[in-house]
Amino acid sequence: RDGIAELRRIVVAGASNEILQQEEWEGEVPYASLTPVPVPHRMWGFSIVDLISDIQVIKTTILRQYLDNLYLQNNQREEVVADNIVDPTALLSSVPGQKIRVKMQGSITPIMVPDLGQGALAGLAYIDQIRENRTGVSDKTQGIGANKLHDTASGEQMLMDAARGKIELIARVFAETGVKRAMQLILGLVCQYQQEKRIVRLRNKWVPIDPTMFYDDADVTVSVALGIGDRAQQLQNAMLIFSIQQQAKAWGALASPA
Repeated sequence: RDGIAELRRIVVAGASNEILQQEEWEGEVPYASLTPVPVPHRMWGFSIVDLISDIQVIKTTILRQYLDNLYLQNNQREEVVADNIVDPTALLSSVPGQKIRVKMQGSITPIMVPDLGQGALAGLAYIDQIRENRTGVSDKTQGIGANKLHDTASGEQMLMDAARGKIELIARVFAETGVKRAMQLILGLVCQYQQEKRIVRLRNKWVPIDPTMFYDDADVTVSVALGIGDRAQQLQNAMLIFSIQQQAKAWGALASPA
């Protein structure tokens, strides 16, 4: 209200957000936030639900329309000349094989319903592909099915790596934002309130650690570990490095004087 930017702690309650307490806050804000998809200049970004909520509505609509079309094909409607029907109540029953007596042939004409099933199923598959592209969650990241056993190993690995890209990106965002912030806050709290030494195991030895000697504002860089692939990829990389070393050794022997 006074036009001066300051950090304040405000406690509100009730549906009307009645202010119960407010005071000037000194020090660091003790909160760490996580968001899967950050948005510039916003506290909260997008969640997975925000990315696929519209897809869920579209998929539900297509599925219902597909079932409606299937119902109409299995129990189709008829165009009826009412004056030529002997028993009109028979038209209200859908018992299989039931006969309807008419006064004139052709009094009941079925209304043909086009088969839209293939288009609906193709639409559902397309919507699933959009969902996978947005989230990275697919069958490839949830295990290999029986129908995938005949695929090549390299092709399967490429598909799985592509599907895991989005998930790994979200994990890295978590690590570099909320988790990193939480660890810094924990370090600050330990330095501020832990007044006694603790005995911890360090390099297979039990040594006393005094948190009061730590610096919570030290120049510390938090880095996210890089993935190095599965065991097959590690073995392939090791063999490649070994081959390069052998070539370098051979060239070194040729270049050395006799």
